[in-house]
Amino acid sequence: MTNQHGDFVWCELMVPDADAARKQVLAAMATMKKIDIAAIKPAQKG
Repeated sequence: MTNQHGDFVWCELMVPDADAARKQVLAAMATMKKIDIAAIKPAQKG
């Protein structure tokens, strides 16, 4: 899915924006060490 800024957001939880999604991933990484940060990235434009 994408947020209002067009950033691709791939997260189990619904979050308000990409920054929040990144925080969710970083928090999960801190405990699980298994989530690929590349899972959340800007959408390809053009």
